[in-house]
Amino acid sequence: MHRLHDVPEDEVEEPDPAYASGRADEDDLNVVQPDLVVICDYRKDLNEEDQYWGVPDLAVEILSPSSRSKDSIKKVDLYMESGIKECWIVDPQNRTVTIHSFQAFELVESRIATAGSPTESVCFPGLMVEVERVIGREEEARGSR
Repeated sequence: MHRLHDVPEDEVEEPDPAYASGRADEDDLNVVQPDLVVICDYRKDLNEEDQYWGVPDLAVEILSPSSRSKDSIKKVDLYMESGIKECWIVDPQNRTVTIHSFQAFELVESRIATAGSPTESVCFPGLMVEVERVIGREEEARGSR
C-alpha cells in the first residue's frame, strides 16, 4: 500500500490555479482550483521564477451543497481536457468517492468507493481509497451535527 507523503515545508508554495487549464492568463475563464492536488514530479515544470506551470497527476474535489454540479461535472471535464491523469470526487452527502482516470484527454475508467467497499486508484496502483478514511465514519459525521 502506498502513502502520500508531506512535502517539506520550505518547498510548499501558494497554489497557482492556472495549471488546470494550461498556461492561463487573466482573461481565461477556465481557471479552477481543486481542493487538493498531487504532483509527482513538480521540478520539471518549474519556470525561471520557480512557479509551477505543469499539470498535476491527481486533482481532488470535495463536493459542497453550493458547488455540487460545478465540481462534479464542469471541473471534471476541465481536468480531463487539461491532461490530468486522475480526478477524485469526494461526496460527503452520499458518502462516496468517485475516481475518474483519464488518458489522452479521454475518460478511461471510473470507479466508486462506498462505505465498507474501498477501491483502488487507477493511476496509483496500491493506493486504496476508503470512504471512512477520507470522509470519516457515518456515526462520527452524525455526532458532529
